[in-house]
Amino acid sequence: MSKPHILPTVILAMGLFGCGPAEEEPTPSIEAKAYFDVSADAKACDRITASLVAGGDFKATDIAGCDGIIDSANPPGFRVTRVNGYCHEEMCGSVLLGWFAVKEDSGQVFEVADVGDWKLGSEVTPSR
Repeated sequence: MSKPHILPTVILAMGLFGCGPAEEEPTPSIEAKAYFDVSADAKACDRITASLVAGGDFKATDIAGCDGIIDSANPPGFRVTRVNGYCHEEMCGSVLLGWFAVKEDSGQVFEVADVGDWKLGSEVTPSR
């Protein structure tokens, strides 16, 4: 007794149920590009960290690092960055310590009062 061949049935099923050969992905008509100046973001993070520590807002060991935003979103003359802390728990929610901006020509550091509009708040100074 010979066994029936199931290969034609499998091929038919693959075609009917979308398991056949992959179709080419459509090419998007608009190419999105985001540019991050990693070097400038790192310098901004160093400056913000130094200001926050000098101002007594945080200890250096509290700051894990920063995340810059895409260059086109930075207000003219400023580098905005998110400052992150460490998670010391098994499960953490946010590690956000705050949003800050560095004025590129002077190195002044400001709190970001409104992240939605990138409006600056008060300057971070050692006298705070």
